[in-house]
Amino acid sequence: MYLKNIWLENTGPISKLEIELPFDERGNPKPIVIVGGNGSGKTVLLSYIADALVELAKTAFQDIVPGQGVNSPYLRVVGGTNTKLGSQYSLSILQFKDINEINSEYNIIYREQVGSAPPDWNEKCQLILNKTLPWSDGSKELEGQIEEKTEKIFTNNSICFFPYNRSERPHWYNPDVVEDINDFDTGKNFRKKLKHKPIIITETASKNQSWLLHLFLDSRADFDLQYVNQQINFILRGQQGELIQRRGAISNIESLLKQILNKSNIRLALLPRANGLSRICVVENNEVIIPSLDHLSTGQALLFNMFMTIIRYADRADNTKSTALSNIKGIVLIDEIDSHIHADLQYNVLPNLIKIFPKVQFIVTSHAPPVCIRN
Repeated sequence: MYLKNIWLENTGPISKLEIELPFDERGNPKPIVIVGGNGSGKTVLLSYIADALVELAKTAFQDIVPGQGVNSPYLRVVGGTNTKLGSQYSLSILQFKDINEINSEYNIIYREQVGSAPPDWNEKCQLILNKTLPWSDGSKELEGQIEEKTEKIFTNNSICFFPYNRSERPHWYNPDVVEDINDFDTGKNFRKKLKHKPIIITETASKNQSWLLHLFLDSRADFDLQYVNQQINFILRGQQGELIQRRGAISNIESLLKQILNKSNIRLALLPRANGLSRICVVENNEVIIPSLDHLSTGQALLFNMFMTIIRYADRADNTKSTALSNIKGIVLIDEIDSHIHADLQYNVLPNLIKIFPKVQFIVTSHAPPVCIRN
């Protein structure tokens, strides 16, 4: 599923915004970078997309928001407080597209409307969406083939929103002052629960490192020992090709880190288990150069964990996706992508990381034009 059209009027600082999102000749989404100053409405725009995704997920899963039920709370409140001062109405219409089992495109529409319908409402709907829509004051609605599709969409795709207040804990931070962490998450899947793939992500390093430990466990060879003429022979259990494929997931994670650190000869390694989640270190030429992933700088950690989360989300439904990153699909929203990230990472690294995921639709905001120079 991808976002196809954005239509906003009189919401927050935005008077009018109409965007038809671009796709390449193969049907893959092109990344979108929204650049603007403080107060221009960048976060408002992303919040509507995130709200639409949350409302869509709520039709299939029971744990999307606290207190979910008949009067389930919205991510974005509905009402005149969001309407641009002096305006008689506000509207937000988002159109998503997906492909069904018979390779036919279908649309899902999210709409939020406040106030009285504008006089050209029907004409604008037909022009932008190629259909007419009803007007309902103070409402938030979804239209399309929803219930039978939503669970598959969120299970099989990486759907993420990284808001402006995202952060990762540095190595010097004492975890005892906050909630306990499940050091080794078994990651059981429960029907109608999206627990392990929350849409809104503010901190993700602990989950990523727990998942990395699973990858290391999967990639470890299992041997039988045989003694022949007083010599030890190691006999591999299982298929060598399967073991190589499992190792491919870690290699892909390492490729992210190589670009972020600008080091081509590094790899991930494990320290003794007494180190907990901090046992994953970075090695170069057989020497530990970064004692744990918590020792990455703030910018490095944020960038690394955002893109690792995309892989982890895809891996939950299909383990082969972590070894074939070009097959991962989804929608990723990142607010203020330039926060904590040096200009060098913005210009030289970020575009390359985005290109690793050609089927993921990236919609990001930035204060800094350098982010979009190479996109």
